[in-house]
Amino acid sequence: MSKEYLANENQITKRFICFPDKLDCEFDYGEGKRGVRLKGFQVDSPLDLFKEATIYTFDIDSTDFYSIKSTGGKLYTYRFIDSFISGERYALITIIESEGNSYYYPSFSTEKPIYIKIETIAFQYFSEPEFKHSKQVLQFITDNNIKNDENSFLDLSDFGDFKFCAFGVGQGMCSLAYNEINKIGILFDSGAGTPVKRYPYQKNKIQNSLHSVIDNLETLYLILSHLDSDHYRLLHWDKNLLSKVDCIFIPAYENWLDAKDAKFKAFTIGINNLYIKGNNFRALAMKTNPNTGLDQKNNKALVSMIEIDQKLMLLPGDYSYSMMTLDNNKKINDLMQIGYDFINVPHHGDYASRLNIPTVNCDGIAFFSAGNHEGYKHPNSDSLDEHQNQGYNNIIYGNSGNITIEYSNKWSVSC
Repeated sequence: MSKEYLANENQITKRFICFPDKLDCEFDYGEGKRGVRLKGFQVDSPLDLFKEATIYTFDIDSTDFYSIKSTGGKLYTYRFIDSFISGERYALITIIESEGNSYYYPSFSTEKPIYIKIETIAFQYFSEPEFKHSKQVLQFITDNNIKNDENSFLDLSDFGDFKFCAFGVGQGMCSLAYNEINKIGILFDSGAGTPVKRYPYQKNKIQNSLHSVIDNLETLYLILSHLDSDHYRLLHWDKNLLSKVDCIFIPAYENWLDAKDAKFKAFTIGINNLYIKGNNFRALAMKTNPNTGLDQKNNKALVSMIEIDQKLMLLPGDYSYSMMTLDNNKKINDLMQIGYDFINVPHHGDYASRLNIPTVNCDGIAFFSAGNHEGYKHPNSDSLDEHQNQGYNNIIYGNSGNITIEYSNKWSVSC
């Protein structure tokens, strides 16, 4: 699939308000290409469309992003990058749909990417907007359409026994507790990353055990550990999955731009605590209260613990063991005092995950849900060694292929 085929021959200029997703990622299109991933929406549209905007994903070549110069001829992206990352500023980006090194596409779609050139980038404060209709546009951004609930409870005790699966999705995370008889499931993240990419996933070129389970379910909940796209990108790529999700739980009081897309219909709730009670199953999801790094997305999180048949599973997302130990939420501290039969190692097995590893139960599994990203180089070898030294059986998602870890009366691993 060549860029020439996908590029738009008519050079159309458009403007978008954009926000950071990943400042270093491997592109979904273009073998080995890396750059900056942003998400945003068009601001040249009629104002009444903002109620049902289309959210776009941008993969921008690093040179395109960082080489923009001011009217005085000076490089300035680096001057504003910190305030852009922290959310103090947004980026007003002008693009031309033309052959280039960067591209964009509607996030919730199967549409091909359109290649673009970046004409201008302006990093603006929310308090000092400098574009037409800025009041209405910024109100669309800041208005939170998500209901927040301090404590939520799901009673599934009338259903039968639940099973557990963790899926290999590359540099992402995706696990599922489900009852196939009553056709109900709870997803814990729905992400993916290198080497699992958008085009081969949507063209069914990747073996996908998740589909075979999800297709048979009628009721589906989703708990997102945090709002990094590698923990929910399957919602972007998979319209069948998106249509099946009835309710999404996210960390309380977070504004999620993706939930404002016109195609996004799932009821979304921000929570501090969620308790799920089943027959042989219970689950807790608790919002973090970090004592440091308050502005980092990884730390604005829900940490989940699952118990099935007295087997304990820890799903911390990208929140490190050390952060859990020091968290101001005592319930999260208490999770570190428990032994586990399964851990989805935080942040794909990064360097920080080598510290404060929880106690292992007999034959416990440490799953490193990581890909082959040349920049991140997850999983870290020190983390692998330390988990093994603690007594965990390490399972690593490889550079290709499919892996599913399942608990149904006993643990099994299929590739």
